Amino acid sequence: MRQSHTGVPLSDEHRNSLSIALTGKKKNFSEQGRKNINDAIKKRIGILHTDEHKNKISIALMGNNNPFYGKHHSIQTRKYLSEKHKSMELLMTDANKKKRNSGLRPAKKGEYSHTLETRRKMSEILKKRWQDPGYVMKQMKARGVVPNKMECILQRILNVMFPGEWKYVGDGQVIISGKCPDFINVNGRKKIVELFGNYWHTPEEAEDRKAIFKRFGYETLIVWEHELKNEIGNVALKLKEFTMTNLEK
Repeated sequence: MRQSHTGVPLSDEHRNSLSIALTGKKKNFSEQGRKNINDAIKKRIGILHTDEHKNKISIALMGNNNPFYGKHHSIQTRKYLSEKHKSMELLMTDANKKKRNSGLRPAKKGEYSHTLETRRKMSEILKKRWQDPGYVMKQMKARGVVPNKMECILQRILNVMFPGEWKYVGDGQVIISGKCPDFINVNGRKKIVELFGNYWHTPEEAEDRKAIFKRFGYETLIVWEHELKNEIGNVALKLKEFTMTNLEK
């Protein structure tokens, strides 16, 4: 029976039936069975696949042959996996971490480095891709981008001070020359509010961002994270002045 099914793909309906049938069931292996499984696992420790074998595995799992092809983890699943990994790292002792890492083969210096020409081409390709709004939106969606803590605070301030005036679009809803602004005016005026973290951004980057958006007719206000934390009154004044300027137009 088993040999007759070798290489025969199961339908989604069949897979679902098997999943339901086996849900909650636990296999009770005998003492000898558990010992055999444990011995088999131990024999595999330290065995490295040849390049040819790795290539065959890679080809066998490409495209439609990969059971996860075209599928994506939900936001809840990604969050669960992240928390699970973090908890495992916290529980792992330094000795166990050292033991785990000892089996990793260190890369030789320059073994995987690209030439300057290759790096330049890769950079140009990526820059071109990030100019495509569809590509950027796809990336944002895949990464599950949502407003962070400080962006939520700024969003609440904007909503209270100017109801229906500003919208958070930092999740890829709006792309301008490959850049994704944080907040954009939705009341007919071409204005943008950006929230910059002091650790990630520099004043030079802020000016560059303003210049990019200006080419498309947008005025840009940069709010720095330290201002939002320590000078929220001044931030409110800046937002009011920026939003109300040229309102009569």
